[in-house]
Amino acid sequence: MFYLRSNPALMQFIPRPLATSHEDVLALINRFAELAESNTAINWGITIAGEDKVIGVIGYVKIDAANHRAEVGYMLHDGYHGQGIIREALAAVLRQGFDTYGFHSVEAIIDPANTASEKVLTGAGFVRRGISARRILARPLGRHRRVFPAHASPRPTG
Repeated sequence: MFYLRSNPALMQFIPRPLATSHEDVLALINRFAELAESNTAINWGITIAGEDKVIGVIGYVKIDAANHRAEVGYMLHDGYHGQGIIREALAAVLRQGFDTYGFHSVEAIIDPANTASEKVLTGAGFVRRGISARRILARPLGRHRRVFPAHASPRPTG
């Protein structure tokens, strides 16, 4: 997790500060646990079958249980890009969200320059809705965000 959260290239599209220490990552992991306990977010580590190494993270970074909606987010070690790992993990997380959690819709909010993520999302059944100025978060240049919703029907495949 430290590599993922401290790598400027991997974090360029994630509006969060870079981790500068292992303590930063431990605090993040503890925050993930608190959010899961409060049912406002849930994250899973991504691993390769048979290996005991987390190479990425994926999850519902914001859950609106009352309205059956969630926002999905993910990141993957750059040594594993282009292998279909995020596509496979996203399909599993969407199935969990629609079938188990009963979400009616899931959205992903990405930086418009993140074309790799846009390709993953459209391949998973998400549809680009547009650019939202209200999605500007803690980034120095105040970039806009592109919104991609997916709905329970038709279901994404994977």
